[in-house]
Parts: sequence; structure tokens; C-alpha cells
Amino acid sequence: MRFPRAVVAFRALAAPKSCCWRLAPLLLLAGCGGGDLTLPNEGQPSALTVARGNNQSGTIGEPLIDSLVVRVTDGFDDPVAGVTVVWSDAQTGGIVDPATSVTSADGYASTERVLGPTVGTYVTRAQVTGVADPPAPVVFTTTGVAARLSFVTGPPATAATGVTLDPQPVLQLQDASGENIARGDVVVTVQISAGGGTLSGTTTSTSTPEGRVAFTDLAIRGSPGTRTLIFAADGFASATALVAVGVGAPASIESAAGGGESAIVGTAVPTPPAVLVRDTDGNPLPGIPVSFKVTAGSGTADGKTPVTGSDGVATVGGWTLGPKVGANTLEATLSGLEVRGSPVVFTATGTPGPVSAATSLVVADPAQISASAGTSKSTITVTARD
Repeated sequence: MRFPRAVVAFRALAAPKSCCWRLAPLLLLAGCGGGDLTLPNEGQPSALTVARGNNQSGTIGEPLIDSLVVRVTDGFDDPVAGVTVVWSDAQTGGIVDPATSVTSADGYASTERVLGPTVGTYVTRAQVTGVADPPAPVVFTTTGVAARLSFVTGPPATAATGVTLDPQPVLQLQDASGENIARGDVVVTVQISAGGGTLSGTTTSTSTPEGRVAFTDLAIRGSPGTRTLIFAADGFASATALVAVGVGAPASIESAAGGGESAIVGTAVPTPPAVLVRDTDGNPLPGIPVSFKVTAGSGTADGKTPVTGSDGVATVGGWTLGPKVGANTLEATLSGLEVRGSPVVFTATGTPGPVSAATSLVVADPAQISASAGTSKSTITVTARD
């Protein structure tokens, strides 16, 4: 019951005492608590805003590190759930996956953005559909570059507030294919992009002639929770890392779901892999960032750095197998930490898809034979492919 707003509406419209009897019955009911009162635009999508992921830089041909996230609210700035948001690449190249998403209970909807093959600016558009009077769409802008920052040593998965991170992050300049770039004097800056708190220590570092960038005294200060660190340099795709501040120390990691499955090549496994993180006493640890990485099979993983929930479980967003039949592997680790059970290795087998007439072959050898009483012959070979 939205009684406080009903009272506000009643007071704003109430007549002087001498004519209180003329108030509309609806307002009298609201003032007296005579039932629920839903205001005209309550629960109706009124605003669509950018929540996270704008103004990123990314490597061409690859997914952005951070998801694109919007939030839908009504006229009272309350979240609206169950609203369909359509994403499009605004004809600048690349893809968005999924192309439609539905807002959660807190009003958020997201997608993953994969850049095209060209260096430049990429635009992604998000808009609400399926309602009579949709709010104005929003636009995300991304810079596609041919080089990136890559971790040699990532920051630790957990840290104590105000205590120097151990290990300290070390990065390498790389091109789009993952080859090291030997270039000095590139300035890399780190900051907290999500989670709040402050970052102390020297927050800029310059690359060596070999293209190596090392930080020495970074520390995070603030209340318990997970922080996102973003490392950025002009002309390079950024690198991000998650650090949980003020939580118990992880002691072990183990499989919680997924692995040992089969799927058609180029499709996602039925059960997204998940891991369970525990402390030294075997208690599940919430708020621990986990890193998932494809190590064989040339597949892809979505949501590669999930954070454990209250049950200590972190689940990768999805695992799509590579294009070849055979073994695929995915590994889960805790950045900067050596714990029991690490890495957790998930395996899956890529299987052929349905037979395709377009790729299958029928060959006759020889292609022509002479008419005969059975002495002439040709061998027909059929090769079935998916």
C-alpha cells in the first residue's frame, strides 16, 4: 500500500476547512486509510537511464570487459521489473548479445557488447518496448582500439581495508592478437570504477621499454564489499579486476555445478559452470570475485568474473564451445591467491551439428562412364558434414 504518497496527494489537493465536505471520495478514502491508492504513473516505465558500462574502451573484435547496464524507473524513481529492453549496435558494427533483456526486480537490464573489426567509435542504443508511452532511449559510446592492457599479475581477489594489495598489479601492453608490445612511456592510470571507497598509493605508472607496467603501493580503503578497479591508458583497451574488501580469507575452491557435458559446436553448454569458495573452517564465503578463463577449444565465456553469493557460489554467465569437434576446457581461479583445489577445471565435448546439405559432398569417380553390360563402373563417395 503506497499510503504515504496518497496522504501527500490528499494534502496537496485538500480544500479549506469550510468546504472539506466537497473533497472527492477518492481523496477522502486515501486520507482515512480506506484502501490502497495507486497513483496514475506508479509502476509505469517513466525513465530509462545508463547505470554502467558507458564510455569504455575495448579491443576490436572482442567483447567489452564490462556489461552495458540500464535501469528503468517510474515517475517516483522506483524500479520497474519485467520491462523489455531492446539493444542495437546503431549500425556501427559488432554485435550485442542478448539483443533483448528484461529488467530485474531492482529495474536493471544488461547485455554484452562485442566490437567490430574496425578501430573507432561504436554506439549502442537501448530502448524500452511493449509499453504505450516508452521513455526516451539511451546511447552508450565505446572506443574500439587495436591494442589493450593485459594483466601479468592481477590484484588479489581479497584485501583488508587500508592494507597494501598483495600482490601488486603488473600489466603488459599487447596488440589485438595478444602479442606483447614493446613501448615505453605509456601512462596507465587506475581508479575505482564501482563499489565506492578510496584508492591510496601511486595511482599512475609508466610502461618500461618492454611495455611492462607495474604498480607498487596500491591499497583500498572503505567498508566491506566488492570493488572494481579499472586500469586505463590512451589508445589501449582497459583492464578491470574485482577485489573483495574486508571479507574472510579464502582457503579452498571446488566445483559446484557444470562440467562433463556435451553440446553442439558453437553452442552453450546446458549447465553454466559454477564454483564454491570456502574459508579455512569450511564456511562458504560471499563477495569473492572468481576468474573464469577458456583454456582449450577456442570457445568463449560470458560474465567471466562473477562474485560469490551468500552461499559462496559463483557462476559463469555462460560457456559457448568452440567451432571444432572435441575437447573444451574452462578454468576457475581466485586472482592472486593459491588455495586448495585451484584451478577448478571444467571439461565439455563439442559434438557435430545436424547434417548440412550446403557443406556435405557427393563425388563420383570417374564422373562419367560408358554404357555397358556391367563392366563400366563409378565409385560414389558421400561425405556428410554439419
